[in-house]
Amino acid sequence: MCAPVASIGSVEVFDYQVVYVPSLLQTENYARAVTAVGFAALGPAQIDSLVEVRMRRQRRVQHEAEPLRFSGVITQAALEFHVGGPAVQIAQLRHLRAMMALPNVDLRVIPFSKGEEGTLTGAFSTFTNEGQKAPEAAFAEAVTGSVFVDDALGLRRLLRLSNYLADAALSVNESLDLIEQTERKLASE
Repeated sequence: MCAPVASIGSVEVFDYQVVYVPSLLQTENYARAVTAVGFAALGPAQIDSLVEVRMRRQRRVQHEAEPLRFSGVITQAALEFHVGGPAVQIAQLRHLRAMMALPNVDLRVIPFSKGEEGTLTGAFSTFTNEGQKAPEAAFAEAVTGSVFVDDALGLRRLLRLSNYLADAALSVNESLDLIEQTERKLASE
């Protein structure tokens, strides 16, 4: 089972994404493609700035002496959508596999075969301080923007949901296999 959150020095992060790769695991080109669509009204310089911020945040996962611990669940749709085109998506899938080799990253995939179990909700992220058993804050994505959640009832619901999604997901090794199969299929198209 995927832990709903993974511990770090001060914060634990769990991320659930339905159609995109989590921002902390995105390549720069993938992030640029997602940002350009999500913020279509912005100019190129503003999009560049948003992508740079995303890349800086990622450094906490990859490079710091005490790396951010990341745990997450994505659906197979996040692997299948050709974000930025086939070359960008293939590079993203390779990057995902490399990130999953890090000891501080635990990412699982809910396959299409799980049906409704993988589509219970929209994307959300929870944040838990070290030593705490439950998240202390969360962001849930909505059509009008992110919703900040810090009330006890909402956080308990998101913790239960994250546990449910983690249980519905494939194991890490099965997830890696699915990512590799998707990459090979995309490369052969």
